[in-house]
Amino acid sequence: MRFQIIIAGDRESEDTKQLLKCVHSHFIPNKVLMLCDGKPDSFLASKQTIFETLARKRGKATAYVCQNYTCSLPVNTVEALEKLLSR
Repeated sequence: MRFQIIIAGDRESEDTKQLLKCVHSHFIPNKVLMLCDGKPDSFLASKQTIFETLARKRGKATAYVCQNYTCSLPVNTVEALEKLLSR
């Protein structure tokens, strides 16, 4: 299985750190994990146009998870992310 996970959030905020901790707590050998910090001048934002469309939902860090090229709705709680990664 392949996972592509993008976390939209501020690198230093606690909610972003908790989502990243959740991702790192799972053994997922074929994953791609990116952090979208909302800075349009960042290297990844300049190379990946999808970063322009990703945003935090309700002011919280948000995880966008795709598995085998099928994407789920964005989630912004550790519990919801845990469910997606445990499938």
